[in-house]
Amino acid sequence: MTLQGENMKGLGWSVVKRMPKAGAGMHRYLRGKPKPRNKADDPMLWYAHEFAMDGGKVSWMDAKTIEDMKRDLERAISDKNIWKFLRYANSAGGLIENLNGAVENSTRLATYIELRERGVSRPKAALASKEVTTNFNKRGTESQWLNSIFLFFNARVQGVAQVYRALRNPRAHKLRVAAYGFLPAMGFLASFLNRLCGGDDDDGLNRWDHAVPQYEKEKNFIILTPWGKDIKIPMSFGYNVFVNIGQQSEAVMAHMLGYGDGVDPLTAVNNMKHSLVNATSPLDFARSGWAGMAPTLLAPFVEMAENATYQDTPIYPTKYNPRQSDAETFFPGVGPFWKGLAQELNTLSHFDKTDQAYIDWSPESMEHLFNTYAGGAGQFWWTQIGGNAFKLAQGAYLHKTPDIGVRDMPFVREVVGSTNSPYVRQNMYYDVWDKVETLHDNIKDKVITKSDARRKYPLEYKLWDEFHDTQQKLRDERDRRKKIDANTRLSAQERARRLDAINERMAKLRGEALQHYGQQLKRQRGAPLH
Repeated sequence: MTLQGENMKGLGWSVVKRMPKAGAGMHRYLRGKPKPRNKADDPMLWYAHEFAMDGGKVSWMDAKTIEDMKRDLERAISDKNIWKFLRYANSAGGLIENLNGAVENSTRLATYIELRERGVSRPKAALASKEVTTNFNKRGTESQWLNSIFLFFNARVQGVAQVYRALRNPRAHKLRVAAYGFLPAMGFLASFLNRLCGGDDDDGLNRWDHAVPQYEKEKNFIILTPWGKDIKIPMSFGYNVFVNIGQQSEAVMAHMLGYGDGVDPLTAVNNMKHSLVNATSPLDFARSGWAGMAPTLLAPFVEMAENATYQDTPIYPTKYNPRQSDAETFFPGVGPFWKGLAQELNTLSHFDKTDQAYIDWSPESMEHLFNTYAGGAGQFWWTQIGGNAFKLAQGAYLHKTPDIGVRDMPFVREVVGSTNSPYVRQNMYYDVWDKVETLHDNIKDKVITKSDARRKYPLEYKLWDEFHDTQQKLRDERDRRKKIDANTRLSAQERARRLDAINERMAKLRGEALQHYGQQLKRQRGAPLH
């Protein structure tokens, strides 16, 4: 909405300055603090009560007070009703929900207060503040049943509509200049600096080109650091498209001028299309396969069948050995609970003399299902808190340093990434192997001739023997790992020592192949070898 006839000069900056105190006042309101008798006693809490009374706060963030939660929890325990207790224990996540509500409503409340103090009426200030960010209460006639099938359908629609209205507003000239000019330029410059300043990893591959996934570049503004970490600043959906246009333009320039790998023009167009559709579609049409069009309840199973997560990364590694069970197919960072559960189910489900288990699931698939259905709160308590507690206990028992990285740190993992972790390097290796193997299969199936393959894809053609030999050595190491896992005579410490040695050898094999690939890639571009 537009506010006419009011003094709105400097409104945006005034709202930004007021947001921290407004967020604190909203948090006190969500915790159940009563409205003060006098405005001067606590202005932020006073306005928070009027803001909620006037309908400015989104309704789905209403939560119980601490006192109510405590009373319900004590009643559940006294009733000795375990299911009731578990239900209320789960609702303790409302503490985190209150913090989320305070952050989400801080901008709205700051806008409401600023407009009230500029003389705007309470109803008009509440309506304007509610429209500052996505208004989740606004919905169409068919939103209810669509939202029940496709989670966040209405939120996506309202978010896209808001960006469209903002860019179409004839008074928003500065916003259009920023969206059409400044944001693409910022994306181009950031990509250029990350490519040049981010440097190469231990394998000689450019970190920006090979260690940062495209889905991370699409949704975050990333700054690479010299010590192998990257700072991630989440971008607003809709406006991130303009930053991605700049990023892809720079990637094409790097590819054509030869100062980096970059991407070819066709890949750049596909990446920009993916970004545009993913930011504007109520359904995830930009994702590969059918997962984007499946109802939310069934989407995880479709993703497992297609082996693609929401970010279009593999759920579990490709299984190249047909003798390897799904229970043994996982990435190094899989949760130990899911790894043990998958292997135990595989062992117990051998009901006959055949080698085929009736229950053979990858631990990655189990963890993917849990993370999807448990939501953010479940992932926080189980994966982050519980998983780290298990690693600490395991490290103390085995007298070894627990393997806790950035990906295991709550909140930190959302803004800090790692470009040199074992998980990232393993993904990089299998990305290259997929290219090499696909070219070899195309030659074998006579999709392309050897001469054309050698001319169009000289690097992938040349690396077949080396990578095929590496894959065979990795299969041998997996067989050794399987025997160690099955050896019940080994102590826990000795089993851990041997498994660690195998993991180190496998990482070294992948690293040597990647390093050779990086050297060949630089030689092909004519870049100096370090």
